[in-house]
Amino acid sequence: MQKLFDTIYSNQGLQPLIDTATEIFGHPMLLHDSNFKVLALSQDAVNIVELTEDKNGDKYVNANTISFIRDNHIYSKTRSQGYSQYVRKSERFNGTLSTIIQIQGIEVAQLAIYEAGKQFQEIDFKLIEPLRKLLSIELQKNDFFSISKNLLPNYFLTDLLDKKIHDEDSIRKRLNYLQWPSTETYQIMIISNKLSNTFESKIPFIIQSLQSFIPSDKCIVYKNELVVFIDNSISLSLFQESGSEFTEYLSANALFAGVSIPFTRLSESRKYYNQALKASEFAQRNNQPFCLYEKNMLYFLTELISSHSEIIDFCHPAVIYLAKEEGSNGTPFLETLKYYLYYTNSPNEAASTLCVHRNTLFYRINKIKELTGVNLDNAEERLQIYLSIKLLEFSNINIANL
Repeated sequence: MQKLFDTIYSNQGLQPLIDTATEIFGHPMLLHDSNFKVLALSQDAVNIVELTEDKNGDKYVNANTISFIRDNHIYSKTRSQGYSQYVRKSERFNGTLSTIIQIQGIEVAQLAIYEAGKQFQEIDFKLIEPLRKLLSIELQKNDFFSISKNLLPNYFLTDLLDKKIHDEDSIRKRLNYLQWPSTETYQIMIISNKLSNTFESKIPFIIQSLQSFIPSDKCIVYKNELVVFIDNSISLSLFQESGSEFTEYLSANALFAGVSIPFTRLSESRKYYNQALKASEFAQRNNQPFCLYEKNMLYFLTELISSHSEIIDFCHPAVIYLAKEEGSNGTPFLETLKYYLYYTNSPNEAASTLCVHRNTLFYRINKIKELTGVNLDNAEERLQIYLSIKLLEFSNINIANL
């Protein structure tokens, strides 16, 4: 450990620190950022992992290795193990000791130490945590994470959000000057965290690590939040499923994202920024990594209605009656009705979600019709009833007390 401390206090940079760590561990190692750009590596690491080089001379982990890491969810497993884990390979003593480097709670790099035919010793697993912390300190001294000129606040985007530009022709000219690729639809995403007073200091690390997901030239820091202009295709890839790589990134770094609905007129950016802001606040309140505004419109409609009127005044009488009846006899009428309407053409799916037999589902629905007089035969009635159920859910009204 003293050798590592001496190296880091010498202020020689990342490579000497990796060289010293390689000497101590006796194993090859490679440090790369979240975009798989190589930051430092031992000389013998090139015999183990294939690298590619871009036109600027920067080295990157090759595509096959990246695919292996992603397909096997290496870093998500590493997080679950406390930021370090041993990845066993089929060949004897050919595993990898993997660890994630953080700065201010944001993941910025990953270190891989290769067994390379020489079995890891107990001391290796003990030294990995202090090495992880020392690498974090060294990376904070490194100008790699300083915001470059293309990441400085984009006054054009700020003007859009401040509603200082209204003319679409002027906007198109600015877009041509900035060399933005043409796209038919945009969306606004806001990324924030609960500790807003420290968020700004994390921005350089977040932007750097986000570059593999979003275009950094369309990010600005606006009102202590990271605001990103993305096109619809990027949004689909980021949020295609709850367990996507991007949502894992958000969860791992205690970040929350809110996304507006798609729009075409950049002059209306402020309106869609407000949507993204509401979605981001919703994600934080519900401790979810992200919220798409369009997927939660009923919730935002409830907020709008409750700010002007009593929610109960907008509920279908049958729903109010069923809520009271449910409270007295315990039969989950509203939940049954909700999933029956949600899975309109698939009663089997509704029954499965409710964990009841299909016959039980139809018995309850017939009972509901008998109690309330509704027939559920037309779209307007079904819409009113489903909306009423969701309004009660979002507002948490206790019907029994009414």
